[in-house]
Amino acid sequence: MKLPFRGRPEGDDEFEYDDEDEEFDPVVAPHRTGSVLGGIAPPQPLGGPQPDRGQRGAPYPEAPSSARTTRLGVPPPVNPRRIEAPPPAPRSERVTPAPAPERLVLPSRSVPPPERREEVADISGLLTVDAPAPTPSRRREPAVTAEEFSRELERIQQAESGAEQRSAWAYLGLLSVLFILVVGFGYGCSGRFTEADPIAPADMLSTAEPVRLLVKVEGDLVNISGAVPDQASFDRLRQIAAETYGEGNVVNDLVIDPASTFDDGTLRMIGQALKGDERPKAFQEKVLDAFDLDERGYEVGAVDTVLKPVQATVSIDGANVTLSGTLPDADGVATLTAIAGETWGPSALDATALTTGESTWEGGQIRLAGTVVSTDPRVAAFSALVAQRIGNNVVVETAGLAPGDAPAAVDTAQTTIETLLAASPIVFAPESAEIDTDSDAVLVQLAAALGQVPNTAVELVGHTDSKGDDARNLQLSQDRAEAVMQRLIDLGVSPTRLTARGEGESNPLGDNETEEGRALNRRIDFNLQGATGAAPATTAPAITATTG
Repeated sequence: MKLPFRGRPEGDDEFEYDDEDEEFDPVVAPHRTGSVLGGIAPPQPLGGPQPDRGQRGAPYPEAPSSARTTRLGVPPPVNPRRIEAPPPAPRSERVTPAPAPERLVLPSRSVPPPERREEVADISGLLTVDAPAPTPSRRREPAVTAEEFSRELERIQQAESGAEQRSAWAYLGLLSVLFILVVGFGYGCSGRFTEADPIAPADMLSTAEPVRLLVKVEGDLVNISGAVPDQASFDRLRQIAAETYGEGNVVNDLVIDPASTFDDGTLRMIGQALKGDERPKAFQEKVLDAFDLDERGYEVGAVDTVLKPVQATVSIDGANVTLSGTLPDADGVATLTAIAGETWGPSALDATALTTGESTWEGGQIRLAGTVVSTDPRVAAFSALVAQRIGNNVVVETAGLAPGDAPAAVDTAQTTIETLLAASPIVFAPESAEIDTDSDAVLVQLAAALGQVPNTAVELVGHTDSKGDDARNLQLSQDRAEAVMQRLIDLGVSPTRLTARGEGESNPLGDNETEEGRALNRRIDFNLQGATGAAPATTAPAITATTG
Protein backbone atom coordinates (compact mmCIF):
# COMPACT_ATOMS: atom_id res chain seq x y z
CA MET A 1 0.00 0.00 0.00
CA LYS A 2 1.39 3.46 -0.94
CA LEU A 3 0.24 6.74 0.53
CA PRO A 4 1.36 10.31 0.08
CA PHE A 5 3.88 11.34 2.76
CA ARG A 6 3.41 14.88 4.06
CA GLY A 7 6.10 15.07 6.78
CA ARG A 8 8.79 13.40 4.61
CA PRO A 9 12.42 14.00 3.92
CA GLU A 10 13.22 16.31 1.01
CA GLY A 11 12.77 14.50 -2.33
CA ASP A 12 10.39 11.79 -1.04
CA ASP A 13 6.84 12.11 -2.32
CA GLU A 14 5.50 8.75 -1.12
CA PHE A 15 6.30 5.84 1.10
CA GLU A 16 5.21 2.22 0.95
CA TYR A 17 3.85 0.17 3.75
CA ASP A 18 4.42 -3.52 2.99
CA ASP A 19 2.48 -5.14 5.71
CA GLU A 20 -0.51 -6.44 3.75
CA ASP A 21 -2.12 -7.96 6.77
CA GLU A 22 -2.05 -4.77 8.82
CA GLU A 23 -4.16 -1.78 8.21
CA PHE A 24 -2.28 1.52 7.75
CA ASP A 25 -2.59 3.68 10.85
CA PRO A 26 -2.21 7.37 10.04
CA VAL A 27 -1.42 8.09 13.70
CA VAL A 28 1.35 5.54 14.17
CA ALA A 29 2.87 5.77 10.69
CA PRO A 30 3.98 9.37 10.84
CA HIS A 31 5.85 8.66 14.09
CA ARG A 32 7.55 5.72 12.51
CA THR A 33 8.84 7.94 9.72
CA GLY A 34 9.78 10.89 11.98
CA SER A 35 6.75 13.10 11.13
CA VAL A 36 3.33 14.08 12.38
CA LEU A 37 0.20 14.97 10.62
CA GLY A 38 1.10 18.59 10.60
CA GLY A 39 4.42 17.86 8.87
CA ILE A 40 6.59 18.87 11.90
CA ALA A 41 8.92 16.31 13.42
CA PRO A 42 8.71 15.88 17.21
CA PRO A 43 11.80 16.90 19.17
CA GLN A 44 14.32 14.15 19.65
CA PRO A 45 16.04 13.80 23.01
CA LEU A 46 19.75 14.67 23.07
CA GLY A 47 21.82 11.52 22.47
CA GLY A 48 19.01 9.44 21.00
CA PRO A 49 15.91 7.84 22.47
CA GLN A 50 15.66 7.75 26.23
CA PRO A 51 14.63 4.71 28.26
CA ASP A 52 11.20 4.30 29.62
CA ARG A 53 10.93 6.42 32.78
CA GLY A 54 8.41 4.02 34.19
CA GLN A 55 11.31 1.83 35.23
CA ARG A 56 14.45 3.87 36.18
CA GLY A 57 17.43 2.72 34.13
CA ALA A 58 15.39 0.40 31.89
CA PRO A 59 16.53 0.20 28.27
CA TYR A 60 14.45 1.38 25.41
CA PRO A 61 12.24 -1.52 24.16
CA GLU A 62 13.60 -3.24 21.09
CA ALA A 63 11.52 -3.24 17.92
CA PRO A 64 10.97 -6.38 15.80
CA SER A 65 13.64 -7.09 13.20
CA SER A 66 11.04 -6.91 10.45
CA ALA A 67 10.61 -3.15 11.01
CA ARG A 68 11.81 -0.77 8.35
CA THR A 69 14.10 2.27 8.55
CA THR A 70 13.83 5.60 6.89
CA ARG A 71 16.20 6.73 4.19
CA LEU A 72 17.96 8.90 6.75
CA GLY A 73 18.69 5.83 8.90
CA VAL A 74 17.29 7.34 12.10
CA PRO A 75 15.05 5.03 14.14
CA PRO A 76 11.72 6.64 14.89
CA PRO A 77 10.73 7.06 18.53
CA VAL A 78 7.74 5.45 20.09
CA ASN A 79 4.66 7.61 19.93
CA PRO A 80 5.04 9.82 23.06
CA ARG A 81 1.35 10.45 23.37
CA ARG A 82 -1.89 8.86 22.43
CA ILE A 83 -4.24 10.50 19.98
CA GLU A 84 -7.84 9.43 20.01
CA ALA A 85 -9.44 9.39 16.58
CA PRO A 86 -13.03 8.96 15.42
CA PRO A 87 -14.25 5.48 14.23
CA PRO A 88 -12.87 4.40 10.84
CA ALA A 89 -14.94 4.55 7.73
CA PRO A 90 -16.05 1.31 5.88
CA ARG A 91 -13.45 -0.42 3.73
CA SER A 92 -15.27 0.50 0.63
CA GLU A 93 -14.70 4.17 1.33
CA ARG A 94 -10.99 3.87 1.87
CA VAL A 95 -8.73 5.59 -0.64
CA THR A 96 -5.76 3.82 -2.06
CA PRO A 97 -2.78 6.17 -2.43
CA ALA A 98 -0.88 6.38 -5.66
CA PRO A 99 2.36 4.43 -5.86
CA ALA A 100 5.45 6.34 -4.76
CA PRO A 101 8.30 6.87 -7.20
CA GLU A 102 10.77 5.56 -4.67
CA ARG A 103 10.60 2.97 -1.97
CA LEU A 104 10.78 4.42 1.51
CA VAL A 105 13.09 2.52 3.83
CA LEU A 106 11.73 2.27 7.34
CA PRO A 107 13.99 2.31 10.42
CA SER A 108 15.89 -0.83 11.23
CA ARG A 109 14.82 -0.49 14.82
CA SER A 110 11.28 -1.75 14.55
CA VAL A 111 8.43 -0.83 16.79
CA PRO A 112 5.94 -3.48 17.89
CA PRO A 113 2.87 -3.30 15.75
CA PRO A 114 -0.02 -1.62 17.46
CA GLU A 115 -2.97 -3.65 18.60
CA ARG A 116 -6.06 -3.43 16.55
CA ARG A 117 -8.54 -1.01 17.89
CA GLU A 118 -11.76 0.29 16.61
CA GLU A 119 -11.71 2.04 13.32
CA VAL A 120 -11.73 5.83 13.26
CA ALA A 121 -13.29 8.13 10.77
CA ASP A 122 -11.37 9.74 7.94
CA ILE A 123 -9.16 12.64 9.26
CA SER A 124 -9.17 15.68 6.99
CA GLY A 125 -11.36 13.68 4.67
CA LEU A 126 -8.45 11.74 3.14
CA LEU A 127 -7.30 8.92 5.40
CA THR A 128 -8.95 6.17 7.41
CA VAL A 129 -6.75 4.61 10.09
CA ASP A 130 -7.03 2.34 13.06
CA ALA A 131 -6.22 3.80 16.50
CA PRO A 132 -2.85 2.56 17.79
CA ALA A 133 -2.41 0.76 21.03
CA PRO A 134 -1.53 2.99 23.97
CA THR A 135 2.14 3.20 24.80
CA PRO A 136 3.30 2.55 28.30
CA SER A 137 3.56 5.71 30.42
CA ARG A 138 6.91 6.96 31.59
CA ARG A 139 7.66 7.57 35.27
CA ARG A 140 9.42 10.82 36.23
CA GLU A 141 12.75 10.93 37.98
CA PRO A 142 12.34 11.27 41.76
CA ALA A 143 12.63 14.91 42.93
CA VAL A 144 15.74 16.10 44.82
CA THR A 145 15.14 16.30 48.55
CA ALA A 146 15.81 19.43 50.65
CA GLU A 147 18.70 17.70 52.45
CA GLU A 148 20.37 16.77 49.15
CA PHE A 149 19.88 20.32 47.86
CA SER A 150 21.40 21.78 51.05
CA ARG A 151 24.40 19.45 50.82
CA GLU A 152 24.99 20.40 47.17
CA LEU A 153 24.63 24.11 47.92
CA GLU A 154 27.08 23.83 50.83
CA ARG A 155 29.56 22.01 48.58
CA ILE A 156 29.33 24.79 45.95
CA GLN A 157 29.72 27.52 48.59
CA GLN A 158 32.77 25.80 50.10
CA ALA A 159 34.33 25.53 46.66
CA GLU A 160 33.69 29.22 45.95
CA SER A 161 35.01 30.24 49.40
CA GLY A 162 38.19 28.26 48.83
CA ALA A 163 38.65 29.92 45.46
CA GLU A 164 38.16 33.36 47.03
CA GLN A 165 40.71 32.58 49.77
CA ARG A 166 43.22 31.41 47.20
CA SER A 167 42.66 34.63 45.23
CA ALA A 168 43.13 36.76 48.37
CA TRP A 169 46.39 35.02 49.28
CA ALA A 170 47.63 35.45 45.72
CA TYR A 171 46.77 39.18 45.82
CA LEU A 172 48.52 39.57 49.18
CA GLY A 173 51.61 37.83 47.86
CA LEU A 174 51.68 40.15 44.86
CA LEU A 175 51.50 43.22 47.11
CA SER A 176 54.35 41.86 49.26
CA VAL A 177 56.54 41.41 46.21
CA LEU A 178 55.78 44.96 45.03
CA PHE A 179 56.59 46.36 48.50
CA ILE A 180 59.93 44.55 48.58
CA LEU A 181 60.77 45.87 45.12
CA VAL A 182 59.91 49.47 46.07
CA VAL A 183 61.93 49.32 49.32
CA GLY A 184 64.87 47.79 47.53
CA PHE A 185 64.75 50.44 44.83
CA GLY A 186 64.64 53.24 47.40
CA TYR A 187 67.51 51.75 49.38
CA GLY A 188 69.55 51.41 46.22
CA CYS A 189 68.89 55.05 45.26
CA SER A 190 69.83 56.26 48.74
CA GLY A 191 73.21 54.62 48.42
CA ARG A 192 74.02 56.47 45.24
CA PHE A 193 75.02 59.63 47.15
CA THR A 194 77.92 59.15 49.51
CA GLU A 195 80.36 61.44 51.19
CA ALA A 196 82.80 60.80 48.39
CA ASP A 197 80.40 61.88 45.68
CA PRO A 198 81.30 65.22 44.12
CA ILE A 199 77.65 66.28 44.14
CA ALA A 200 75.53 65.67 47.23
CA PRO A 201 71.75 66.17 47.50
CA ALA A 202 72.27 69.20 49.76
CA ASP A 203 74.39 70.80 47.05
CA MET A 204 71.77 70.18 44.40
CA LEU A 205 69.08 71.75 46.59
CA SER A 206 71.18 74.75 47.61
CA THR A 207 69.33 78.08 47.58
CA ALA A 208 72.39 80.32 48.05
CA GLU A 209 72.22 83.61 46.14
CA PRO A 210 75.25 84.71 44.11
CA VAL A 211 77.08 87.80 45.35
CA ARG A 212 76.16 91.05 43.55
CA LEU A 213 78.68 93.77 44.38
CA LEU A 214 78.09 97.39 43.38
CA VAL A 215 80.93 99.92 43.59
CA LYS A 216 80.17 103.61 43.07
CA VAL A 217 83.16 105.85 42.36
CA GLU A 218 83.00 109.63 42.85
CA GLY A 219 86.51 110.97 42.32
CA ASP A 220 88.54 110.08 45.40
CA LEU A 221 85.55 108.53 47.15
CA VAL A 222 84.37 104.94 46.68
CA ASN A 223 81.18 103.34 48.03
CA ILE A 224 80.86 99.54 48.23
CA SER A 225 77.48 97.84 48.67
CA GLY A 226 76.18 94.29 48.50
CA ALA A 227 76.12 91.06 50.54
CA VAL A 228 79.05 88.75 51.26
CA PRO A 229 78.88 85.29 52.88
CA ASP A 230 81.26 85.79 55.83
CA GLN A 231 83.29 88.19 57.93
CA ALA A 232 86.56 87.30 56.19
CA SER A 233 85.18 88.42 52.83
CA PHE A 234 83.82 91.59 54.43
CA ASP A 235 87.24 92.48 55.86
CA ARG A 236 89.09 91.59 52.64
CA LEU A 237 86.92 93.88 50.48
CA ARG A 238 87.31 96.75 52.92
CA GLN A 239 91.08 96.22 52.94
CA ILE A 240 91.31 96.32 49.12
CA ALA A 241 89.28 99.54 49.01
CA ALA A 242 91.41 101.18 51.73
CA GLU A 243 94.64 100.19 49.96
CA THR A 244 93.36 101.70 46.71
CA TYR A 245 91.58 104.90 47.85
CA GLY A 246 92.68 105.39 51.46
CA GLU A 247 90.86 104.53 54.69
CA GLY A 248 89.04 107.86 54.95
CA ASN A 249 87.68 107.72 51.39
CA VAL A 250 85.83 104.38 51.66
CA VAL A 251 82.15 104.10 52.48
CA ASN A 252 81.41 100.49 53.35
CA ASP A 253 77.76 99.52 52.96
CA LEU A 254 78.46 95.78 52.82
CA VAL A 255 76.38 93.33 54.83
CA ILE A 256 77.11 89.72 55.81
CA ASP A 257 74.62 87.16 54.53
CA PRO A 258 75.56 83.46 55.08
CA ALA A 259 73.06 82.48 52.37
CA SER A 260 75.13 84.25 49.69
CA THR A 261 77.94 82.68 47.67
CA PHE A 262 80.72 83.89 45.38
CA ASP A 263 79.83 81.18 42.85
CA ASP A 264 78.53 82.97 39.74
CA GLY A 265 78.96 86.29 41.61
CA THR A 266 79.38 89.58 39.74
CA LEU A 267 80.95 93.04 40.21
CA ARG A 268 79.55 96.22 38.73
CA MET A 269 81.25 99.63 38.89
CA ILE A 270 79.56 102.96 38.18
CA GLY A 271 80.27 106.65 38.76
CA GLN A 272 82.90 109.08 37.57
CA ALA A 273 86.63 109.65 38.06
CA LEU A 274 89.14 112.24 36.98
CA LYS A 275 90.83 111.75 33.64
CA GLY A 276 93.95 109.66 34.02
CA ASP A 277 92.82 108.15 37.34
CA GLU A 278 93.70 104.44 37.17
CA ARG A 279 92.38 103.56 40.62
CA PRO A 280 88.90 102.38 39.51
CA LYS A 281 90.38 99.87 37.04
CA ALA A 282 92.98 98.70 39.55
CA PHE A 283 90.31 98.20 42.22
CA GLN A 284 88.13 96.23 39.80
CA GLU A 285 90.96 93.86 38.84
CA LYS A 286 91.91 93.22 42.48
CA VAL A 287 88.34 92.35 43.48
CA LEU A 288 87.71 90.12 40.46
CA ASP A 289 90.92 88.16 41.11
CA ALA A 290 90.44 87.94 44.89
CA PHE A 291 86.89 86.49 44.76
CA ASP A 292 86.75 84.97 41.25
CA LEU A 293 83.82 87.17 40.22
CA ASP A 294 82.45 87.96 36.78
CA GLU A 295 82.44 91.51 35.43
CA ARG A 296 78.87 92.72 35.21
CA GLY A 297 79.71 96.18 33.94
CA TYR A 298 82.22 99.02 34.11
CA GLU A 299 80.45 102.35 33.83
CA VAL A 300 82.93 104.77 35.40
CA GLY A 301 83.20 107.91 33.27
CA ALA A 302 86.31 110.10 33.01
CA VAL A 303 85.69 113.81 33.80
CA ASP A 304 87.82 116.90 34.31
CA THR A 305 86.28 117.85 37.64
CA VAL A 306 84.59 115.61 40.17
CA LEU A 307 82.44 116.98 42.96
CA LYS A 308 82.70 114.62 45.84
CA PRO A 309 79.57 113.80 47.78
CA VAL A 310 79.60 115.17 51.29
CA GLN A 311 81.19 112.90 53.88
CA ALA A 312 80.61 114.27 57.37
CA THR A 313 80.94 112.57 60.74
CA VAL A 314 79.19 113.19 64.06
CA SER A 315 81.14 111.53 66.91
CA ILE A 316 79.29 111.05 70.21
CA ASP A 317 81.27 110.45 73.40
CA GLY A 318 78.96 110.63 76.35
CA ALA A 319 77.82 114.25 76.60
CA ASN A 320 80.40 115.53 74.07
CA VAL A 321 79.70 115.74 70.30
CA THR A 322 82.31 116.47 67.60
CA LEU A 323 81.59 117.35 63.92
CA SER A 324 84.07 116.72 61.07
CA GLY A 325 84.14 116.57 57.24
CA THR A 326 84.11 118.66 54.06
CA LEU A 327 80.93 120.52 53.09
CA PRO A 328 80.09 122.41 49.85
CA ASP A 329 80.09 125.90 51.39
CA ALA A 330 79.94 127.97 54.59
CA ASP A 331 76.12 127.84 54.61
CA GLY A 332 76.34 124.09 54.79
CA VAL A 333 78.71 124.27 57.73
CA ALA A 334 76.41 126.66 59.58
CA THR A 335 73.34 124.50 58.87
CA LEU A 336 74.88 121.25 60.12
CA THR A 337 76.31 122.97 63.24
CA ALA A 338 72.91 124.41 64.11
CA ILE A 339 71.21 121.00 63.74
CA ALA A 340 73.74 119.30 66.04
CA GLY A 341 73.48 122.14 68.62
CA GLU A 342 69.70 121.83 68.76
CA THR A 343 69.99 118.05 69.21
CA TRP A 344 72.74 117.68 71.83
CA GLY A 345 73.12 121.23 73.11
CA PRO A 346 75.59 123.91 71.97
CA SER A 347 77.74 123.63 75.09
CA ALA A 348 78.79 120.06 74.33
CA LEU A 349 79.38 120.71 70.61
CA ASP A 350 82.74 120.99 68.78
CA ALA A 351 82.48 121.89 65.04
CA THR A 352 86.01 123.13 64.42
CA ALA A 353 86.87 120.12 62.19
CA LEU A 354 84.23 121.09 59.60
CA THR A 355 85.72 122.58 56.37
CA THR A 356 84.51 123.67 52.92
CA GLY A 357 85.63 122.32 49.54
CA GLU A 358 84.56 120.90 46.19
CA SER A 359 81.73 118.65 47.24
CA THR A 360 78.00 118.19 46.78
CA TRP A 361 75.14 117.19 49.01
CA GLU A 362 73.89 114.90 46.22
CA GLY A 363 74.63 111.36 47.33
CA GLY A 364 76.26 112.65 50.50
CA GLN A 365 76.39 110.89 53.82
CA ILE A 366 76.49 111.97 57.45
CA ARG A 367 77.73 109.19 59.71
CA LEU A 368 76.98 108.92 63.41
CA ALA A 369 79.68 107.21 65.46
CA GLY A 370 80.17 106.51 69.15
CA THR A 371 78.11 105.04 71.96
CA VAL A 372 74.51 105.98 72.63
CA VAL A 373 71.72 104.61 74.74
CA SER A 374 69.30 102.50 72.72
CA THR A 375 66.37 104.54 74.02
CA ASP A 376 68.01 107.92 73.32
CA PRO A 377 65.53 109.91 71.12
CA ARG A 378 68.13 112.40 69.96
CA VAL A 379 69.40 110.20 67.12
CA ALA A 380 65.98 110.13 65.46
CA ALA A 381 65.53 113.86 66.05
CA PHE A 382 68.87 114.63 64.35
CA SER A 383 67.94 112.52 61.27
CA ALA A 384 64.58 114.32 60.95
CA LEU A 385 66.21 117.80 61.09
CA VAL A 386 68.77 116.85 58.40
CA ALA A 387 66.02 115.66 56.03
CA GLN A 388 64.00 118.83 56.69
CA ARG A 389 66.76 121.44 56.27
CA ILE A 390 69.30 119.81 53.94
CA GLY A 391 67.18 117.36 51.95
CA ASN A 392 66.58 113.68 51.41
CA ASN A 393 69.58 113.45 49.05
CA VAL A 394 71.78 113.12 52.16
CA VAL A 395 71.79 109.87 54.10
CA VAL A 396 72.22 109.74 57.89
CA GLU A 397 74.09 106.51 58.61
CA THR A 398 73.72 105.06 62.13
CA ALA A 399 75.54 101.76 61.63
CA GLY A 400 78.59 103.16 63.38
CA LEU A 401 76.73 103.70 66.64
CA ALA A 402 77.28 101.24 69.48
CA PRO A 403 74.59 100.68 72.10
CA GLY A 404 75.44 102.18 75.48
CA ASP A 405 73.99 102.74 78.91
CA ALA A 406 72.70 106.00 80.26
CA PRO A 407 75.38 107.94 82.19
CA ALA A 408 73.16 108.08 85.27
CA ALA A 409 72.77 104.28 85.20
CA VAL A 410 76.54 103.84 84.94
CA ASP A 411 77.16 106.14 87.91
CA THR A 412 74.57 104.26 89.95
CA ALA A 413 76.19 100.91 89.16
CA GLN A 414 79.63 102.23 90.12
CA THR A 415 78.37 103.45 93.48
CA THR A 416 76.54 100.17 94.16
CA ILE A 417 79.65 98.09 93.47
CA GLU A 418 81.81 100.20 95.80
CA THR A 419 79.23 99.92 98.59
CA LEU A 420 79.02 96.15 98.28
CA LEU A 421 82.78 95.72 98.43
CA ALA A 422 83.11 98.03 101.43
CA ALA A 423 80.54 95.95 103.38
CA SER A 424 81.73 92.47 102.27
CA PRO A 425 85.29 92.37 101.00
CA ILE A 426 86.40 89.52 98.73
CA VAL A 427 88.77 87.19 100.56
CA PHE A 428 91.68 85.24 99.01
CA ALA A 429 93.80 82.43 100.41
CA PRO A 430 97.23 83.55 101.70
CA GLU A 431 99.81 84.08 98.92
CA SER A 432 97.24 82.70 96.41
CA ALA A 433 94.68 83.81 93.82
CA GLU A 434 92.11 81.29 95.11
CA ILE A 435 88.89 83.04 96.19
CA ASP A 436 87.53 81.99 99.58
CA THR A 437 84.03 80.55 99.63
CA ASP A 438 82.94 83.27 102.06
CA SER A 439 83.07 85.73 99.13
CA ASP A 440 80.62 83.80 96.90
CA ALA A 441 77.61 85.86 98.05
CA VAL A 442 79.16 89.26 97.33
CA LEU A 443 80.34 88.11 93.89
CA VAL A 444 76.75 87.22 93.00
CA GLN A 445 75.66 90.74 94.03
CA LEU A 446 78.47 92.31 91.98
CA ALA A 447 77.38 90.39 88.87
CA ALA A 448 73.79 91.60 89.36
CA ALA A 449 74.96 95.22 89.61
CA LEU A 450 76.91 94.90 86.35
CA GLY A 451 73.80 93.47 84.72
CA GLN A 452 72.07 96.83 85.17
CA VAL A 453 74.51 98.38 82.65
CA PRO A 454 74.98 95.60 80.05
CA ASN A 455 76.63 97.88 77.48
CA THR A 456 79.29 99.31 79.77
CA ALA A 457 82.84 97.99 79.75
CA VAL A 458 84.48 97.13 83.09
CA GLU A 459 88.18 97.04 83.94
CA LEU A 460 89.37 94.99 86.92
CA VAL A 461 92.70 96.20 88.39
CA GLY A 462 94.52 94.16 91.05
CA HIS A 463 96.75 95.66 93.84
CA THR A 464 98.93 94.27 96.65
CA ASP A 465 100.85 95.63 99.65
CA SER A 466 104.63 96.03 99.77
CA LYS A 467 105.49 92.74 101.49
CA GLY A 468 107.46 90.30 99.39
CA ASP A 469 109.20 90.57 96.04
CA ASP A 470 107.99 93.25 93.62
CA ALA A 471 107.78 90.86 90.67
CA ARG A 472 105.95 88.32 92.77
CA ASN A 473 103.45 90.93 93.94
CA LEU A 474 102.88 92.12 90.36
CA GLN A 475 102.06 88.58 89.18
CA LEU A 476 99.88 87.94 92.23
CA SER A 477 97.80 91.05 91.57
CA GLN A 478 97.31 89.98 87.93
CA ASP A 479 96.26 86.47 88.94
CA ARG A 480 93.75 87.74 91.50
CA ALA A 481 92.18 90.18 89.01
CA GLU A 482 91.81 87.37 86.47
CA ALA A 483 90.29 85.07 89.12
CA VAL A 484 87.60 87.66 89.89
CA MET A 485 86.95 88.19 86.17
CA GLN A 486 86.46 84.44 85.59
CA ARG A 487 84.05 84.18 88.52
CA LEU A 488 81.96 87.05 87.07
CA ILE A 489 81.90 85.33 83.67
CA ASP A 490 80.67 82.14 85.36
CA LEU A 491 77.87 84.22 86.90
CA GLY A 492 76.67 85.47 83.49
CA VAL A 493 78.61 88.67 82.78
CA SER A 494 79.66 88.91 79.11
CA PRO A 495 83.41 88.30 78.72
CA THR A 496 83.59 90.98 76.01
CA ARG A 497 82.90 93.62 78.64
CA LEU A 498 85.62 92.57 81.09
CA THR A 499 89.37 93.16 81.18
CA ALA A 500 91.85 92.32 83.95
CA ARG A 501 95.13 94.07 84.82
CA GLY A 502 97.58 93.79 87.74
CA GLU A 503 99.59 96.73 89.21
CA GLY A 504 101.25 95.00 92.17
CA GLU A 505 102.33 97.37 94.99
CA SER A 506 102.80 100.41 92.72
CA ASN A 507 99.56 102.23 93.65
CA PRO A 508 99.00 102.04 97.42
CA LEU A 509 96.11 103.77 99.17
CA GLY A 510 97.38 103.30 102.75
CA ASP A 511 100.62 103.12 104.76
CA ASN A 512 102.40 99.82 104.20
CA GLU A 513 104.09 100.20 107.62
CA THR A 514 100.82 99.51 109.42
CA GLU A 515 98.43 96.59 109.26
CA GLU A 516 95.50 98.86 108.51
CA GLY A 517 97.37 100.49 105.61
CA ARG A 518 98.51 97.19 104.12
CA ALA A 519 94.85 95.91 104.27
CA LEU A 520 93.75 99.03 102.38
CA ASN A 521 96.36 98.44 99.66
CA ARG A 522 95.32 94.82 99.00
CA ARG A 523 92.40 95.40 96.63
CA ILE A 524 90.91 95.06 93.10
CA ASP A 525 89.33 98.17 91.61
CA PHE A 526 86.13 98.01 89.47
CA ASN A 527 86.35 100.82 86.89
CA LEU A 528 83.15 101.26 84.82
CA GLN A 529 83.71 103.07 81.54
CA GLY A 530 81.98 106.45 81.44
CA ALA A 531 81.22 106.56 85.14
CA THR A 532 81.36 110.06 86.67
CA GLY A 533 80.47 109.10 90.24
CA ALA A 534 82.57 109.17 93.38
CA ALA A 535 86.20 108.14 93.22
CA PRO A 536 87.28 104.83 94.76
CA ALA A 537 87.09 104.82 98.51
CA THR A 538 90.24 105.75 100.42
CA THR A 539 89.08 104.88 103.92
CA ALA A 540 88.24 101.24 103.26
CA PRO A 541 89.55 98.71 100.76
CA ALA A 542 87.37 97.85 97.75
CA ILE A 543 88.70 94.29 97.91
CA THR A 544 90.48 92.87 100.91
CA ALA A 545 92.86 89.92 100.93
CA THR A 546 94.04 87.97 103.91
CA THR A 547 97.67 88.48 103.00
CA GLY A 548 99.79 90.44 100.55
